[in-house]
Formats: sequence, C-alpha cells, structure tokens
Amino acid sequence: MSSKLSGKEKSILCLLMIGILLTSSLPLLFTGDAEGVANVRSPSSGVRASGADILLATKGSSPDSAETELFNWVKNLADKEGWSYEQIQWSNTLPFTSYSLVVIVETSYSGFYKGKASIIKSQILDNGISLYVYGAYAKMVIQELSLGQDARHGYGGFRFNYIIGNYANITTGYTGTVYLSSGGSPWGNTIERYSNFQGAALMSCYWGDTTEVIFAVWERDVHSFNGATGQGYTGKVPANIAFYGQHRMGSYNSNWDTIMGRTFKFLMKNKPKIREVKFLGGDGPDGRTLYAKYRDYKFYINAYWVKPPKTTGDIWAKHSVFISFDPQGLDLRAIYDFGTGSWYTENDPGGFLEISSVDVKKKRLEADITFSIKFTFNYVGPEYIQYGVDVDKGHAKPLNETLRIVTGLEFIGSPEAYGSVNGYLENGDWVQGGEDVTLTGFKVVYVGTRISPPNDAFYVSAVDEKGNHYSDMESSGRDVEILIKMPLERVEKSFEIIIEEVPEWVQLTHFIPFTLRVDPFPPVSPTWFYIHAESYMDENTEYDNDPYVYLTWSSGVDYESG
Repeated sequence: MSSKLSGKEKSILCLLMIGILLTSSLPLLFTGDAEGVANVRSPSSGVRASGADILLATKGSSPDSAETELFNWVKNLADKEGWSYEQIQWSNTLPFTSYSLVVIVETSYSGFYKGKASIIKSQILDNGISLYVYGAYAKMVIQELSLGQDARHGYGGFRFNYIIGNYANITTGYTGTVYLSSGGSPWGNTIERYSNFQGAALMSCYWGDTTEVIFAVWERDVHSFNGATGQGYTGKVPANIAFYGQHRMGSYNSNWDTIMGRTFKFLMKNKPKIREVKFLGGDGPDGRTLYAKYRDYKFYINAYWVKPPKTTGDIWAKHSVFISFDPQGLDLRAIYDFGTGSWYTENDPGGFLEISSVDVKKKRLEADITFSIKFTFNYVGPEYIQYGVDVDKGHAKPLNETLRIVTGLEFIGSPEAYGSVNGYLENGDWVQGGEDVTLTGFKVVYVGTRISPPNDAFYVSAVDEKGNHYSDMESSGRDVEILIKMPLERVEKSFEIIIEEVPEWVQLTHFIPFTLRVDPFPPVSPTWFYIHAESYMDENTEYDNDPYVYLTWSSGVDYESG
C-alpha cells in the first residue's frame, strides 16, 4: 500500500529531518547571548531536575492565588528569556545559593516571610542572590530587612532609601501616570497607577489623596540598608533587590510586562555570566573519551560581566567558577575561587577528580579560565556523563555534550616465563632452586584499547601463595617483566597477577595462577659401576687384556623433578 504526503505533512517531515540533522552534530563550543545568559539552557519548559536560575518559593505545599498569578507570569517571562526555574515550598534549609534569583509573595499582615528576615539576609542576600518580593504586604518584609517604610503610613517614619524612577532604564520611555494593570481596585477608590517616572519615586494612588510607594529597586554595592527599621541592618546591600507592594488588579498589561520584565533582567544581572565553554579535546575515536589518570584534560571557560558592580575594587573577588560533572547526578565539582586564587573539588568524597592546575587570564570585565583535570581510578559513576559550567554556588545546566569516562584496565597477552637455567617455561613446569625466573608476556592497557596508563598510576605484581609481592614498577607501554628468584626448597610456587595502586574493581582481566614447581636438590649419583670384557653382557668384570672394555652402572634417582 502506498500513499502521497500532503503539503502540510511534507513540511512537518522536513522540519523533523532538519531537527535530527541539527541535534546529531552537536558542537564543542557554546556561546552566550547579548543579555549575558549563556546559551546553554535547559528545555523551553524551564524546569530542571535540580537547581535553576530562579526559585519560585511557595509558603505552602501548593501555591495560593497570589503566588499562582505572579509565578505564571514569571514562568512565561523565563521561557522567553531562557531562564530555568523551580517552584518549591519554602524551607529555611533550601539550597538558596543554587539560584540567581529568589521570588517570594507576601499577602498576610502577620507575615510568613517577615519572621524569616534573618534567613533572607544571611542565606540569600549575603550570598549575592537577588530577591523579588511581591504582594500587598511585601512592604512588611522590606521594612524588616531594614530597607525602610513609607512615612505617610506611619510604619516607622522612614521612606524607602532608594525608590528610583528611571533606575537601570527600567522605566525608560514612560512619563507621567502609567497604569500597570487593569480592573477594579481592591484597596480604594482609584486604580493603581505610577507617576514621577523621571523623579525619585514610583507612586501608587488610592484612597483619594493618599499615596504610598509600592515599587522599588536596590542595586548591590550601590544602595544601602537604612539601619533604623526591622533588623537594623546597615551598609551596602549585597544583592539586587526589588519589590512590588500590592496585588495586581484585574490583569497585567503591556506596561507591566515591559517595566517588570526590565526589573527581572536587572535582578538576573547579579554575577558574572558564562559566555563560552570548550572541551579542548579528549581521546578515543570521537575525541570525547577521558582515560583515568592518563593525562590532563583541559576545559576552557570565558566568563564576563554584563553589568559589573559599581566598585573600584576587584569585581571578581567574591566569585568563583566551576565545572560540574554529571550535574543532575553526582554533581562532581572542580572549582576556581577568584578571591583566593585557589582551586578545589566539591561533592567528591571518593576522590574521583584531580585538578592539576587552573590557568586564569583576567581582565576587569572578562576572564579566561582553563581547568586541567584528571579523573582517577576511584571513579565509580556513570560511564557516559554530561557536564555543565556556572559561577558561584549555582546549579550548572548540562551542556549538550557527552563525555565517556574509562577506568577499566585489562591485560593483553598471556603469562609466560623464562628461567636463567631452563629457558622458556610454561605453566606447571619445573625449575631449579635458586633459579632466576622472569614472568612476562602481557601488558596493561585501558579496556578495549592498546593504550597503557602512565607509570605513576599503577604497577603490576605477582603475588605468591605466601602473600609475597614481586613487582614491575614501570611497565607502561610494554610487556611486564617481573623477576623472581626461586627458593632453595621443595615447593610449588603459585603466582596471581594483579594490578596495584588502583581499586580492585578496575582490573577486568584475571589470569589463572601461574605455577612453577621448584626442585632444589640435584639427582642422586649413579652407583654399581662395572667393567665388562667382551660386551655389556660379559660377566667378566675383573680383568681383560683387550684394548676395549665396556662400562655399566645403575641409574641415579631424582626424587623431585624426575
């Protein structure tokens, strides 16, 4: 049976074929976009198995109506911008440093988050993680964080420190009164509105002539805590912060989408971004195989600032960059700390990784980082893994590149021996006591290859029945040669061949024990020598005058090797 494809079906088939071609040839190079978010993103849903760019924290096990309306808007924006997100119930022990931005919603006067100001300050803001607070009582959280309160409502007598009308180009293009939402007012007689965009305050007017500031932004290392409200925090704010202090009314409009969209981009620019990642070549036919302890494998990273902090000091000093191997599983991390110039591993109690060196070429707004890394024979993770790159305490997204980690070792060849007296020896042969025997005929390679690990990674031993080890310490790339002196005793020596300095599970080939039987004694001398006259059978053994005589004797006996 045959049929023709319609024009629509042909178009779909063409798109599928293009998709297959594009995904079947994945590059080794990943680059970023103009906004500074590296082009190494998770799927368009934005959801990842562990960690994300944005944490949407719910107060309960499921979101309330205010959380739902904001989070749905944030998810739509994140999908457009390529930011990943997770929606998780709040816990004081959440891994906040895995995110770039934390979004919370406060709708209760009693304040779920008001009582968590110290956690927000120490676990989020002090780690440079941006914060967005939303809802009718967001102002209570902001006040508790010592960021002030609107004096016109009497909450402590302090205006917000920095309510910036046109800060960071958030309100560029807007003047006068601008509506951010539509519908009825939940609190007063007039619809929510913003004015004075070119001035210092963004205002909401309701209850007639009463005004209250409900939208503000603070920039890290630029704006300050007020020191007089809430927890009394002082000094420069350590992270970018924004809040919107009411519920929406009706539905968000295009003004909201633009102004709050710019606000979220401002909040996401709180640390260096990854522009480029290169794996500088491995081994194997595809160039993506890493042999344990074989050599250093290099990973190049370019990090840069989209909007650097306004400080005269080293803007990199509080930051780090890391490579995560198997980011959604083991999450083995190789980390470089810009502040201390040191490197170390994390999430690696088994010693799976070694960092040989990190080469850093740093400018004010850009840094080139090259990690030199080895996997060790201790590694027991997946054979095929992905890796990701991020800065600070983020959660790296897996790149579209798979690496193969090979730790298995095998022998090629088979054991044979050579004695200094008896020459070539097979398994089970006899040797003299004290004879020097060389065990050889095989070498160590990575499984499925002809490549040997380096000498500093292993050695080969023959272990006898008493547990004595006879070793060749440097057999990389050649047949093993183990010299063994046979004992001066009647014994059967049995040798097990093992690879040392690696975990036992690494050795994939196991020979049957090589056995040699040692004969330390010479044969017994012959006896009963007789001289015969006319022939060997002549019974005359006393005297004869013939020029020739015949000699006979009894055989000597060898009670060991025969």
